[in-house]
Amino acid sequence: MTCGQLYHALRAELEQVFPEEGGLEAALLCEQAGGFSRTELLLDRLEVAPALECRLRELAGRRLQWVPLQYLLGVCEFFGRTFSVGPGVLIPRADTEVLLETGLELAAGRPGLRAMDLCAGSGCLAVSLALELNAPEQVLAVEKSVSALSYLRENARRNQAALEIREDDVLSPSGDYPFCSLILSNPPYIPKEELPGLQQEVRQEPRMALDGGLDGLDFYRRMTPIWSRKLEPGGWLAYEIGQGQEESVGVFLEEAGLLEIGFRKDLGGVIRVVFGRKSL
Repeated sequence: MTCGQLYHALRAELEQVFPEEGGLEAALLCEQAGGFSRTELLLDRLEVAPALECRLRELAGRRLQWVPLQYLLGVCEFFGRTFSVGPGVLIPRADTEVLLETGLELAAGRPGLRAMDLCAGSGCLAVSLALELNAPEQVLAVEKSVSALSYLRENARRNQAALEIREDDVLSPSGDYPFCSLILSNPPYIPKEELPGLQQEVRQEPRMALDGGLDGLDFYRRMTPIWSRKLEPGGWLAYEIGQGQEESVGVFLEEAGLLEIGFRKDLGGVIRVVFGRKSL
């Protein structure tokens, strides 16, 4: 079988379940997992080794069982960089780039600042912060999940970001933490009762990265009084939030004494980030 024939076979299978994305996903499997270039697929002159054909068909079969494509490829893109992902870690999403962009905006004009990423997961925020701020040793990433920590460490190495990484529970932190000018977090924020109704592929991501408690606000409610105390005067705390949570999270920030509560929308016009500043 040629590479083009295999691509069309995989596309036909995937489009039965994913009619809009099947063609692109088949191409990505052939290119990233199979090693074929787009030109080679179009020219359709290369024979596919039987072992590779079996491997790609097996990956397509797993995708038909709703395994996220990013897990099958082992990587995803975030803010122009490549991050390793797989079972046990939340897949970075474009919505989280709004939080990163907000953090960079709040950090502007403060050279040498120290920053933290709480519930760091894959490290997409912490790594990007370190590289965009050109201060890799000034960024601390905190994560509880052992599975996620392995990806966090791998992604720091992959992107050559010399982060400080700690295994800890952000709701009950141990040890001492430095004061920071910027704290970012994308915590779990989906209400528990909504978890069974999520897309099948999303349900294969780690529950502990999704489950925000009964109302989806547990982490914001408990984290804010703890970590707002670790802000330097004039420092900022910024969260990614779920749709419709901005008013409640804004109140948590106000109750912690933060000022200048602000919001940022994602590309869909949904308020995705809430932030506040500690008084000078």
